[in-house]
Amino acid sequence: MLGRVNNRQTYPNNQDNKQEVGEGGVRNTPILHANVLEQEHKTQQDNRLGRLNNRQTLPGGVIEFIDLCERGVLYDDLMRRLNIPAKRRDSFKRLFFSQVFFGKIKTTGRVRELFARDFPNVYMAINDLKRKDFRQLAYLLQAHESKIMIDIICRKILDERPGTFIATIHDSIMTTSDKADEVRAIMMREFHRFGLNPMIRLGAY
Repeated sequence: MLGRVNNRQTYPNNQDNKQEVGEGGVRNTPILHANVLEQEHKTQQDNRLGRLNNRQTLPGGVIEFIDLCERGVLYDDLMRRLNIPAKRRDSFKRLFFSQVFFGKIKTTGRVRELFARDFPNVYMAINDLKRKDFRQLAYLLQAHESKIMIDIICRKILDERPGTFIATIHDSIMTTSDKADEVRAIMMREFHRFGLNPMIRLGAY
């Protein structure tokens, strides 16, 4: 079962775990995958995280956006609103990225129009981050995801469970089956510190 991380760095594993690795990669290895809303978490931005811990202070559209992200259904919900069939999910994600998250501010399209209408505060925040350079949001999201998953969560796992095999694959954490529950518990605890309640999916690789 995997908890996904946007980084391919692999943490050292001990000799006891080598039987998990065979030709073609790691087999029957649990992967913990977390659907989360990426948030800034540097020390000087703790006030934003404090607001996440008290969601009543956030505008309704922001609360709904966080909830959809945590449950991993943001794209599905937007597709429903636009009457786009489920089979087009992959192409819709690319369209969403190009029109909302990672495209230039002047980019237009019905996905962008829907998002701006239903999540106006999130939309304004995204545009503010892209004001000087539209690529800035992508850089920030990658840096913050890496910070939470690697510098915080993976470090906690190694500190609290020495000898545990973990490896990062994009935005997931791979570990051995006997350690999956412990790794998941640490992930949940650390995300809760940021006011986030991700749905962590367990799967085999």
